[in-house]
Amino acid sequence: MKFLFLLCLQLAPAVASEIPGLETAPAGPPPSAEELEERVYGLTTRLRCPVCQGLNVAESRSETALAMKGRIQELVSLGYSSDQIVAYFTDRYGDWVLLDPPLKGINWLLWLGPIVLVLGGLVVVRRVTGLPSDPSRSLSTEEPSTHEDPYVARLLAEVEGDS
Repeated sequence: MKFLFLLCLQLAPAVASEIPGLETAPAGPPPSAEELEERVYGLTTRLRCPVCQGLNVAESRSETALAMKGRIQELVSLGYSSDQIVAYFTDRYGDWVLLDPPLKGINWLLWLGPIVLVLGGLVVVRRVTGLPSDPSRSLSTEEPSTHEDPYVARLLAEVEGDS
């Protein structure tokens, strides 16, 4: 197994030009086994499984996710950078494959939509409940003057006259 791995590493420049979507050569030398495992795990947690709903490639057990993980491991072992590998998968699946998509295009709506909805909801609640829009004006707890409304004044006069 180790011999096969070393053979793949020696053939990396020749194989690199044969990988569709990765026309550029690997960014650096092949990583050590420990670094390989860390980078593969880091990349598989950043990419979404195309089959599963909301799972990253590391957590998914679908055949597609396992194939993606194998492809990621192969590309990392050939010396490709994380950016090159992410670009490889976004070329195939689009920005959707990223669990944290970039803020461009329609993605702005996805990021700002909930904020706009919450602010709009607060405005509607304020109007429906009748809260004052000016916080400096508070609701008065004083008794209303009786002379402002003739109906109230007449009612109060009748109630006071009965007692």
